[in-house]
Amino acid sequence: MPVLGDSYRRGISAQWHQEVTQGGEKSKVRVGRLLSKRDNQEKDKIKIRIRKKIRSKIESKIRARSEANRGYGLKFRPAQAIPAFSVAILVALILAMGGLNSGEFSYKARNSATKPGAKMRLAVLMHLYYQDLWLEFATYIGNIPLPFDLFVNLVEGNPNNAKLRKTIRRRFWYPMRKVVVQETENRGRDIGGFLRLIDRVLKTGRNYDAVILMHSKKTLHQDPKNGVNWRTSLLLSILAGRKRIRKIAGMFQADPRLGMVGCKYWLFNDDNRPDLVYCHNKPLIDAYCRRFKLSTEKNDFIAGTMFWVRAKPFLGFFARHDPLALAAELEPGDLQDYHKPTRTHAWERIFGYLITSQGYSIGGVDIPLVMEPPPIWKRAWRKMKEIRRLLAQRDGKREGVR
Repeated sequence: MPVLGDSYRRGISAQWHQEVTQGGEKSKVRVGRLLSKRDNQEKDKIKIRIRKKIRSKIESKIRARSEANRGYGLKFRPAQAIPAFSVAILVALILAMGGLNSGEFSYKARNSATKPGAKMRLAVLMHLYYQDLWLEFATYIGNIPLPFDLFVNLVEGNPNNAKLRKTIRRRFWYPMRKVVVQETENRGRDIGGFLRLIDRVLKTGRNYDAVILMHSKKTLHQDPKNGVNWRTSLLLSILAGRKRIRKIAGMFQADPRLGMVGCKYWLFNDDNRPDLVYCHNKPLIDAYCRRFKLSTEKNDFIAGTMFWVRAKPFLGFFARHDPLALAAELEPGDLQDYHKPTRTHAWERIFGYLITSQGYSIGGVDIPLVMEPPPIWKRAWRKMKEIRRLLAQRDGKREGVR
């Protein structure tokens, strides 16, 4: 009688049980079809119940969010459009606050207002020749907790320029933030790209407190490890994390005569590296100094051209001297200056001269041992350190028992 028991559990009437026991194979097939149909109906009911539960959870979250936002004067209405007057009021508030950015309008706005450099606005200039380094540079730029505008220079002729242009704008778009991506000829290497970006910065008409210069340095004419170490040390020293960036911003605020900050291990002058101060470029450097009336008493410069620089003396110099005209004087293509002077490498030194000639100093910062983890990972980072410490204690106790 196991068939009768199974049938009763599935809700089949006694008449069908009699047919199964007396009618033979046809009745069994008929009952089997009925059972499969009943199973499908039960599955559909279960799916409907699951959908209702999911919908109820979503609705409860929406209600909870709307109630939580009531204290801030906000209402969560997914099915209704925002009235035009509300948009106008929001825009007016944004303009009154001086713009929205990652450093001002956030859930930590009240606490970040008292941190070093909270009121500084930055202009980030990036010359991206080697586009395979884009993700690395995006990580460094993502560490910046202060308001900034991004200016990127790409080299003409690369088939990936259109795609990368959209990627950069999508990655760093933010309300009231300017993201400029341009394509120019390969003239003057990174120096030419910086000069053309400086022209775009001046045309925006915005006031900045500091400018950050960075470029995709590989140094392929040397050992590949040298290029990686050079680029990484320059970038880590100035953009390793939020604490490092706020520290440098605080240095500019604390010392009004500080003009430039970069990695101290690449800060060269006559005292530490007299062989690299000019490097076959002395005739051109002297010519530029006479042309722009720059002092040659101090010849400090940061090799690699990645640093922070105060915007007032830096952009003020190029407001008086057309940067596009200066870029047009540079050599085309990728040239080296091992046997003859080049204007491109002369300008690497001139960046330091135009700062020191105006009475500003150049400072150096050390290289952090590791890159600071993003804020989202900090709690997990601390938890992992605690777990490692407990494991080390456990292993030490076991060794003592042995």
